[in-house]
Amino acid sequence: MVFSVLCLIATQICAQSTINQSNPWNLGFEQINTPRQSIYPWVRASSQDLHYAISLDSVSAKEGKYALRIAYAASGSALSQGQATNTIGLDIPCDTLTVSFYARVTGRIKKAEVSFNVFQNYMEKAGAGNRFKLNETAEWTHYTGKILMNELRFPTDRFRITASYDGDGSLWLDEITLLADGKPLETTTSYCKPVNEVVQPLSQQQITRLALLGQAWGFLKYYHPNVANGERNWDGELFRMIPVAKNAASDEAFSQSILQWIESLGSIPLCIPCDTSVPNNLLRYNVDLAWMSDAHFSQPLREKWLHLLHSRFKKPGFYGSYDKAGNALFNENSYNWRSGDYPNENFRLLTLFRYWNMIQYFSPYKNIIGRNWNEVLYEYVPRLAEAKDSLSYNLAVVELVHSVNDSHASTYNPVVAKEFELILPVSFNFIGNDLVASMFYSDSLATADDWKKGDIVEKIDGQTLAELIAQRKALAGGSNETAVLRLLNTRNLLTGGTSPTVTLGIRRQGKSFSKVMHRYTYSALRYQYTSDKTLFKILPGNIGYVNMGLLEVKHVDSMMLLMKDTRGIIFDIRNYPRGTGYAIAQYLLTEQKPFALCSFPAFEFPGAFKYTSPIKCGPSGPGKNKGGFTYAGKTVILVNELAQSHAEWTTMTLQAVPGAVTLGSQTSGADGNVSAVALPGGISTRMTGLGVFYPDQSPTQRVGVRIDKIVKPTLQGLLDGKDEVLDAGVKEIDSN
Repeated sequence: MVFSVLCLIATQICAQSTINQSNPWNLGFEQINTPRQSIYPWVRASSQDLHYAISLDSVSAKEGKYALRIAYAASGSALSQGQATNTIGLDIPCDTLTVSFYARVTGRIKKAEVSFNVFQNYMEKAGAGNRFKLNETAEWTHYTGKILMNELRFPTDRFRITASYDGDGSLWLDEITLLADGKPLETTTSYCKPVNEVVQPLSQQQITRLALLGQAWGFLKYYHPNVANGERNWDGELFRMIPVAKNAASDEAFSQSILQWIESLGSIPLCIPCDTSVPNNLLRYNVDLAWMSDAHFSQPLREKWLHLLHSRFKKPGFYGSYDKAGNALFNENSYNWRSGDYPNENFRLLTLFRYWNMIQYFSPYKNIIGRNWNEVLYEYVPRLAEAKDSLSYNLAVVELVHSVNDSHASTYNPVVAKEFELILPVSFNFIGNDLVASMFYSDSLATADDWKKGDIVEKIDGQTLAELIAQRKALAGGSNETAVLRLLNTRNLLTGGTSPTVTLGIRRQGKSFSKVMHRYTYSALRYQYTSDKTLFKILPGNIGYVNMGLLEVKHVDSMMLLMKDTRGIIFDIRNYPRGTGYAIAQYLLTEQKPFALCSFPAFEFPGAFKYTSPIKCGPSGPGKNKGGFTYAGKTVILVNELAQSHAEWTTMTLQAVPGAVTLGSQTSGADGNVSAVALPGGISTRMTGLGVFYPDQSPTQRVGVRIDKIVKPTLQGLLDGKDEVLDAGVKEIDSN
């Protein structure tokens, strides 16, 4: 039995009495949600044949008030493909999963079935399942079957129920039951729930040994051939070793337990010839294996690390491989289970060790995050292990993720966000270091509190803005201070809160005063966003303007034909472009020019990287430039803190044009393709996984793209309704 050992590890949890809890998966279809998602957490498929209405039926239920109905409809609004799915976290170790349901089907049937599938891992196909083909029947029919779970490795990733119908009638589904070894899932304690767990401070010895365990676990995950290939239940192995590390009587005992653990993974041949040095063709600035020589390890264990380094796994593996662009693609279970907002210590430390090792081995920018990455590990071991409740745990996770100072890694956490869910009816901009009221979400609510455009927030509930920024910047993330301020502002981390009122210190026209202001839920503001939908236009003075956030590749040829005889074009990249940089460069360059250099992970020595060849833009062959001309006017590029990732890449593309001028202010400093990161409890974030540099190897991460002339908005410009950065772009073209 593959996961019987893991059940022994979790005996305390597996043996707990059941709890009373309503069904969290809506398997009886009795939970009514918003009209837009009335079958939530069930999801309607909407990919191809949109001829089916999927809804809750209050007339034909088997039990209770409602059943799920998939009904053919030749036309109408809000139609879907004839398929509804429900993906749940299978958070109970068991030998047998019994599935049952009631269904009835009418009409001429091409396909009518209900399937149950267990997915072993994030990127794998279904590991086990059961599919029921349904026949036409006017009466409710009971179906039941079993899925043998003891052939799979627990923890599993997810369990999916799919109801599919293709016909001219209807399929009804009701009273789905899932039994884990005969017990209802919803009344059985989740595997990740803390049970009889007493959170106590760790000793310094325990912190050290847990940190070393985390480093050892990550190294083995990517370097040991019998682990990197996916043969082992590696999360389960960590759960087994955590109490061993915490309770070791001495450093010698701790080292011996690690040695025995390594031996249990099976023998590996020693490569001949081989050495432990990083190959000369790789970038080694991020490789850090100094922990192998830690004084808390015995000499035999240090030698074992070198042996493993000699005989390492030298290719993409089960847990890490190459994404399409060459950045790391991670294969990790998210364990989106019940109690995931505050899991037990095993899962809390898994969150830390998984994330820490992803950065350790696959972040191209670990060397410039601003602090020693090993220190981060030692800081967060006690923070995660000793987290006493959901909020302290989620705050620690958010701050851990943001400790890499990467705008791509900025993550949304619903537990933390709830602490800031009430917001002012005002949108703010940072002008310099001042937080300035720039627009109202609700004119009536803003007027009720006497808000004025241009009001500057100096204090919030008695604290200065600078004090709050220092306290909360770790909740925002961001590659540089400009990006941090943007995220603090847009996520309401400064002015938001849980109280419906807040006392603000306001400066208006040079005079300061204090006033109680009101906060609201976002929905209560009833804000309707509107914006200028103009893709491109000719400004006075025969100057072209392009909104790169709206322009698509299909528009480039017509845009350039319109701009052909203009004196210059202003490309506004204070937004997120839509992949048009290469197509535009076909018109702006007479030959291909290098504009970037990238680095990507070297799986033959995890932690090392490789440079790509210089990446070029410009004419790439006949017919690519459909207009048949090279633009002769001036090229001006506008950027600010909103320019991130592909916006920065697009800016670099256009900067390859001779004489191009970039105006504005510091960009977000997060360039390069992102790698998705799945953490326990359904927490998802990202990291910059591909290094991006200028051809001379000058960096873009954290610093942003090169800017020729700094231009920033002013308070007076805001009050006058001016776009001072755009005005500077026009002036730049007029000056030539």
